[in-house]
Amino acid sequence: MQNLPFAILSACTFPIALSGQVQNMTIGIHDGVGEDTYVASGTTTQNNNYSTIPSLTIYGWTNGGQLGVKRAFLDFDLGLIPEPSVLVSARLSLYYNPDDAIESTDVHSGENDWVIQRVVEPWNPEAITWNTQPTVTNTNEVLIPATASGDENFEDIDVTAMVQDMLSTSSSGFRLSMVTEQPYRMLILASAEDDDPALRPRLEIEYLSTVGLSEETGRSAWQVSWTGPEMLHVRGAGPGPIGARVSVVDPTGRVITTAGFRQDGVLLDASNWANGPYTVLLEHRGARSVRRIVKSY
Repeated sequence: MQNLPFAILSACTFPIALSGQVQNMTIGIHDGVGEDTYVASGTTTQNNNYSTIPSLTIYGWTNGGQLGVKRAFLDFDLGLIPEPSVLVSARLSLYYNPDDAIESTDVHSGENDWVIQRVVEPWNPEAITWNTQPTVTNTNEVLIPATASGDENFEDIDVTAMVQDMLSTSSSGFRLSMVTEQPYRMLILASAEDDDPALRPRLEIEYLSTVGLSEETGRSAWQVSWTGPEMLHVRGAGPGPIGARVSVVDPTGRVITTAGFRQDGVLLDASNWANGPYTVLLEHRGARSVRRIVKSY
């Protein structure tokens, strides 16, 4: 069967032996390496784009006696992560904007619990408005409690699960908003246009460079076959090696199951797997063998 490419592997909790060392990189939003903006409700602002404004304020407030809401969007260029790699962690840092000239107040205020969510459809930071803002999902969202001070920074927010989802779905983008979009609550955050580079949003990435899944570091006489439409049988030509581990990677690069290799092989329940190509890894004492299978029932 033809080898299928898996460019980025999501990090997982299963103990898979990988080669290489953890690397670090910082992805900023400046000079075309990503974009940010905010959108604002209201009759005079709902069709405006604010991607060039040095502010990422989010709030529930009032404008002329009417409820006003601001939400912020950030897009980091995840294509900068080398391939093939396993994502180890992703941490987002956002900073208080001491020079915000847009709002009538200069500090974070109110019961301002807020939430970071993932954008799930294409969007253009230089074009979106309140009326055209993209859809988000609450899957793996991150909730941030109300601020303890008026000038609090938000460093190293763990957004690993969301970035994993972005890599798996080829989508990118965070939305920041108040948990309760009602007056009076506000966060004053610096954007990528801030004069101080230290205050611009950034995403800290840890990743592990690996040998490609199409490569093998060891070979062994073992087979993978379907036992009916819902069971996958992994077995060796002889007794299974003690301590060997079988793992299955789905088409998005996620490890979906793992099991110890027994003497008579392993039966894996595939009833919840979607149709498509899968990679089966057999790992033993630092060596790895690879097989390709396709579920098409």
